[in-house]
Amino acid sequence: MGRSLSRVVTGIGKDDGERKLVTVLFADVSGSMDLAESQDPEEWRKIMQRFFAILAAAVERFEGTVDKFTGDGVMAVFGAPIAHEDHARRACFAALRMLAQTVLSLFSVALLAYVVLSWIAPGAYSPATRLLGALCEPLLRPVRRIIPPIAGLDLAPVFVLIGLQALQLVLR
Repeated sequence: MGRSLSRVVTGIGKDDGERKLVTVLFADVSGSMDLAESQDPEEWRKIMQRFFAILAAAVERFEGTVDKFTGDGVMAVFGAPIAHEDHARRACFAALRMLAQTVLSLFSVALLAYVVLSWIAPGAYSPATRLLGALCEPLLRPVRRIIPPIAGLDLAPVFVLIGLQALQLVLR
């Protein structure tokens, strides 16, 4: 995945280094230990792989370099090995992109789960369905005004999900 600082730093001890101002970005999952404990290990690994892909793509988009992945995050450098005068701005944009892509992915997953749970057994709401519904409701309410249920099926989540997927494609 992209450039690595370990490949850039060669011949340690030579006196041909140069001093550069850089910005170092750290991003991780808040509360990851509690989240990991509540997940199946294979599922948690898939979640973290997706998260790492989002982080790495954001770093690379703004010409940063992933230095290392930690247990639940990433350390990236902006301004080396590729020098940019606006390295701090690039790091900020990368952080904002990480956040936006993560939120969009989470809402997409929540909406998809809500659609599946509510369509499989309409009216038989479980606590999970209620939680997902409450999470997604701010996005669904305006769409429901435009698209009423058809044959008892709430189509608003499907249209919002399609919109979120389209937005993710635009942001790539």
